[in-house]
Amino acid sequence: MLKILKGNNETIQKNLDALAKDYFEKTGRKVCRTCPSDIAYMVLSLKNIYKMTVFEFKKHAAQYKNEKGDKTTISNSTMTDAKAIEFLKTNPKRIELFKVYPKNWKKLIKGEAETEDQKEARLAIEAELAIAEKAKKEKEAKKGKKESSDDETEEEKEARLAAEGSEGSSGQTSIEEQIEEKRQALSKMKLADLRKEYPEVKATSIDTFVEKVLNLK
Repeated sequence: MLKILKGNNETIQKNLDALAKDYFEKTGRKVCRTCPSDIAYMVLSLKNIYKMTVFEFKKHAAQYKNEKGDKTTISNSTMTDAKAIEFLKTNPKRIELFKVYPKNWKKLIKGEAETEDQKEARLAIEAELAIAEKAKKEKEAKKGKKESSDDETEEEKEARLAAEGSEGSSGQTSIEEQIEEKRQALSKMKLADLRKEYPEVKATSIDTFVEKVLNLK
C-alpha cells in the first residue's frame, strides 16, 4: 500500500479499488470515485494513517544538512515529518526548498499540537488545493500547447513572407504584361477599326484612343 501511495496520479488511479477498500477498512468511510477532491482527501488520509511524510523537496535528488558539520543529510528518500520539521526549525526560510508541505507547517515547527478535527479540516483543504493546482497546471499546459501550435516560427514566417512576396510580384508583372500586350495589339489597328470596335470611345488619334480603351486616362 505504501508503494501505491508514493506513486503518481496514474498509479493512484490504477489502484483505486485497493485504496478505496483499505480506506474503508481504516476509517469506515467510502470514497466518492467521481469526486477528485474526495479521492485526494482519501490519499492524504491514508498517508497520514501510515505515518508517511507530507514533505517533499523540489529537487528530487537533493541532499541537505540540517547544520554545518552534520554527518547525516536529509533528502526525499530519507524524509520523515520529524526530520523535515527539525530542518525547518533551524531555518524557516528553507520552506522554499520544498515542493510539498502541510499548510500548518509553521504551527508544526512551533510544536503546536493538532486535534483530530483540525487535522481532518486541514486535509480537506489541502485536498481541494491539490485538485485546484492540478486543474490549473492542466489548463496552462493546454493553453501553452495551443499557443505553440498557433504561433509561427521565424523560419515559417520568413518562408510565408517570401512566398507572399513572390506571388504578389508575379501577379503584378502578369497584369502589366497583359496590359502591354493589349496596348501593342490596339496600336497596330487603324483608327477606323478602333472606332468600329469601340464605338463608345471618342478620340482623334490612335494613341489617345488606345489609352482611353485601356482606361488609363
